[in-house]
Amino acid sequence: MPPKRITGKRRLRVALSLALPAALVFGVLGASDALPWWQAVLGWLATAALSAILLRAYLARLRAAIEIIATKPSADDIDPRTDVLGMGAILRLMQRALANKDGAIARLEREGDTILDSLPDAVLLIDRELMIRRGNKAALRLFDINIVGRGLTAVLRGPELLDAVGLAVREAKRGEIEIELAGRGWAIELRANIEPLPRHAGDETWAILALHDQTERKRTERLRADFVANASHELRTPLSTLVGFIKTLSSGAADDAATRNRFLTIMDEQADRMARLVGDLMSLSRIEMGESDQPTDRIELADLAHSTVEALQLKAQARGISLTLKIETGLPPVLGDEDELAQLIQNLVDNAIKYSRPNTTVEIALTRTETPPSMAKAAPHGVLRIAVKDQGKGIPREHLPRLTERFYRVDAARSHALGGTGLGLAIVKHITNHHRGLLSIDSTLGEGSTFAVQIPAANPNDARSLLSPRSSRTN
Repeated sequence: MPPKRITGKRRLRVALSLALPAALVFGVLGASDALPWWQAVLGWLATAALSAILLRAYLARLRAAIEIIATKPSADDIDPRTDVLGMGAILRLMQRALANKDGAIARLEREGDTILDSLPDAVLLIDRELMIRRGNKAALRLFDINIVGRGLTAVLRGPELLDAVGLAVREAKRGEIEIELAGRGWAIELRANIEPLPRHAGDETWAILALHDQTERKRTERLRADFVANASHELRTPLSTLVGFIKTLSSGAADDAATRNRFLTIMDEQADRMARLVGDLMSLSRIEMGESDQPTDRIELADLAHSTVEALQLKAQARGISLTLKIETGLPPVLGDEDELAQLIQNLVDNAIKYSRPNTTVEIALTRTETPPSMAKAAPHGVLRIAVKDQGKGIPREHLPRLTERFYRVDAARSHALGGTGLGLAIVKHITNHHRGLLSIDSTLGEGSTFAVQIPAANPNDARSLLSPRSSRTN
């Protein structure tokens, strides 16, 4: 914007002000008779006129220089003849300072991006319209999509979170809430911290949204609470039995050999039941705590199935059950944890032995099958399916969805009589989830049930060494 023009009256006042010292000098000379009064007055008028002429010339040059700087801010556009104040040199210094400032800002932005990308938590920069302006690498991994430029409502739909971000950008209020991010097979629990970010441009306020994954901590807390509740419930009966028998034996019943032996047999059974229960609870807790990390060992599932089924042959024969194992040839390895997969096969076959009718056959089949759509991402190299089919009484269809719940039993009395803890299928479910697999249950009353687990196959071209039960047990 060009400067305002200086009027003639204003220049006259400025010129007279500049000539004021000369007026004092000429006044002293006239008062001391060094000069006649008329000469002193003429001298002062001449000085004032010369000041006005010089002032007008310099003001014109200064105004021209200011107009050039205002309209064309480049040192090369300034005419040296009008640069009475050295504005060209000053402008060159300013341009160099601005260039250095722009470079420093660019370096700071690069360093800021590097710092944000190194953070383990997802960080999003949200503008006043709730659009995502920037996200670090952790945010891209969390959402698995390009979130920059998208609306926050398209990425996170929690109304409480959106309200908190809205308060941050509208009223500069910080917030902290807990949300769940679903849609990945299990919920991811996040703690969201929202901080307002004042901006100078347009006096707007943006928001910084930091998302901390606390799934493992929450799961651990729930596991601890569930463990205490379930253990106290399931251990109450055997503990009460043991305490009652111990008191009875202590009161004199130990002198009766028949009574003592009968009590000791029952106490041994109850102690075994508690040991199995505690063992299954510990296994379940261990599997759940590591469930979010997919195993990466290459396991020969065919060898593992063969050795596990072989170990259960004696138990099956004791109940008059035949075990048959059919393994498709040329199967690739799977990515998994050997101990967990062995426990999965053992639990499925052991359940089939327990609940099959005497003198029947339990069929175990390991094949390669078509990849279900829900496993397409987790199993790019195909799927192996292990199915265990029994010839038991079958399970009513209304019970099927709840079979993998902890301590859920279709027939509690029969389960206790057979030594079941009610945790076998819960362990199978969590091992399957840990391996990014799929568990299916099909049952027909009067004919039997089929429990099938599908596990992602490993890359057949991967040259890493394999783990098999035979090699691991010989070391």
